[in-house]
Amino acid sequence: MGQKKALIIGINYSGSTKPLKGCIKDADAYVNLLVKNFGFEISDIQILIEDTATRQNILDGLINLKDQLKQKDDVGLFVYSGHGTRTADLPPIEEEDGLDEAIVPWDGIDNPNNYIRDDEIRNILNQINKEVHFTTIFDSCHSDTADRDLNVVRSFTELTPGASEIKKIVEKINENKNTPAEHPLANNNTYLIAACKSTQKAKDGDDNGLFTRELIRFIKKGLTYEKVKNLVVPEVKRHSEDQQEPQFSGPDLNSFIFGIKPDPLR
Repeated sequence: MGQKKALIIGINYSGSTKPLKGCIKDADAYVNLLVKNFGFEISDIQILIEDTATRQNILDGLINLKDQLKQKDDVGLFVYSGHGTRTADLPPIEEEDGLDEAIVPWDGIDNPNNYIRDDEIRNILNQINKEVHFTTIFDSCHSDTADRDLNVVRSFTELTPGASEIKKIVEKINENKNTPAEHPLANNNTYLIAACKSTQKAKDGDDNGLFTRELIRFIKKGLTYEKVKNLVVPEVKRHSEDQQEPQFSGPDLNSFIFGIKPDPLR
């Protein structure tokens, strides 16, 4: 087994008008999972929480992660827990709905210019050595509407004026098309575990996000992505009353989770 590296991000946006509750606890849960169950060293995990999770720090951390993972059997993870949003797609236009999905760094809560678009993340992921086993985990939503129900929704609710008008125009054109919902941060060269479809909300909670709670409960060394998916998805759908369906994608979902084989039998 090669080296193991991770970048873990949790943002509650404390003191803002759009606070969340469970994202820092999510980050804590993922760090503990990797160290205690998957053999990561704490020194190999970069943790960005609240004001440290700026646009620049997140992008620099992701680039640094990409640069460190060079060899076959190296393992990498990028985990994000926080707000998700949508903003106008910029040239070259690649999204059918005319909107880019994005994550919201600490310094993006009041400044859309600091959003990190799915294209930016994808461009970095595309540079990762193809022999590296890389997984991204997102407990955020990419819905353009989100009501504040009993459990806060991890969506930044407002579209910018331009994005809102783009959405109206494209929806009118596509209203009769049956286009399957795909998560915009999926990548052909890496594995993706996402809290929901690109059109759905991700539930927050006092302790953890709904998705993270169920993922941490079921994920174990030696299980495949497919097995974890079959355990997690029904529970999240049940607890969200079918409003949230986690997404798993990657080259081969029958691979061991994070590319880490089970411990040999003694």
